[in-house]
Amino acid sequence: MHLIVKMTDACNFACQYCSVGDPKQTSRIELSYIKKFIDGCQELLEYKKDDWLTVLWHGGEPLMIGTDVYTELHEYILKKLPNTKIKFNIQTNGSLINAQWIDFFEKYGICPGISLDGYKELHDANRVDKEGKQTFDTVMKNIALLRSRGIEPGILMVLNTHENIDVDKLYDFLVDNKFNTKIHAVFPAGKASGRHDLDMLFKKYVDILIALFKKAMRDNKLYLIDPVYSLFSSIINDRSMTECSYSGNCGRDFICLYEDGNVSFCGRNDSTQALLYGNIKDKTPLDLYLSEQGQRLRGRVEAVKERGCGNCKYFKLCHGGCPFEALLHTDEIESKYVHCAEWKRLLAFMYNEGLDFFREQLLMRKSKIKMDISEKEEILKEYINNV
Repeated sequence: MHLIVKMTDACNFACQYCSVGDPKQTSRIELSYIKKFIDGCQELLEYKKDDWLTVLWHGGEPLMIGTDVYTELHEYILKKLPNTKIKFNIQTNGSLINAQWIDFFEKYGICPGISLDGYKELHDANRVDKEGKQTFDTVMKNIALLRSRGIEPGILMVLNTHENIDVDKLYDFLVDNKFNTKIHAVFPAGKASGRHDLDMLFKKYVDILIALFKKAMRDNKLYLIDPVYSLFSSIINDRSMTECSYSGNCGRDFICLYEDGNVSFCGRNDSTQALLYGNIKDKTPLDLYLSEQGQRLRGRVEAVKERGCGNCKYFKLCHGGCPFEALLHTDEIESKYVHCAEWKRLLAFMYNEGLDFFREQLLMRKSKIKMDISEKEEILKEYINNV
């Protein structure tokens, strides 16, 4: 099970599309809420037949809370769940990382997720600090600091695609820096609520994913970026997507604890905290999981299928899309993905041209391997003849 904990909605950044919303908010979760959830977590894990738990510290900016707090929480969780496989993660803007934080990451085996919106001009157009100052150089410096200690962060990128994006420059930036990257489109929560250009933004997002895939297929390094990598892997292996937005399992495997003790299904929720299960102050984790809203969410896939999506050949690679985005656009989770047509365009490309690109790449690799073997055989013959 994945537990997302919203540690605070305070942040030292003022990003243009922030899903939390008002950057002046400063609430911080009471540790008693987290401990109460963990106290009842074993019952929930047993009900789900899970022997693993991933804890993601989230915000706002979670590094605005000191390492002493997280150390206390980590030790509490490890003590309370001794027979559970525990994995700790943290999602950060990367600006506050220092030697103390890296010591903490090393101690608990954390490879942090860092928000970085591509090359400097793209990143600094949207991700500035509270004083309006650019942040790219600081984040890149701290990524280098992490790598100097053997820690490889994951990169989470949001493409605010109304801007002019140089795909070649973006691809070269990601490849040259060897980043493990996931790219999201802007979604209409928080400061991005009420935007009327989302269809256009998502169309450009799909255009960029396709362009990046084509470049990757022509690159001998075969550098692939999520969600394209996960999507293509699912197509080749004929299996469902694991990405939460498309897996259909977010109500089963993800649960989110907010600063005020409220519990819901998704860390992407803005201040509306849509589809609440209840509050940890007066309910157990299992009670919250089995709430009417939780049951409704877990029945969403079947509801979307009955509305016609079940006849779609791409359904197992989408499952109706993200229920949170469905809520934002239609006020009900049973609606299908609002960007269904563009998502289908991406899938059609992957199933047709994408597979053709992949076959060509395999043939090129096979030819190169044969050439390498032939060269090595010649070298070996020459060596034997000269012995």
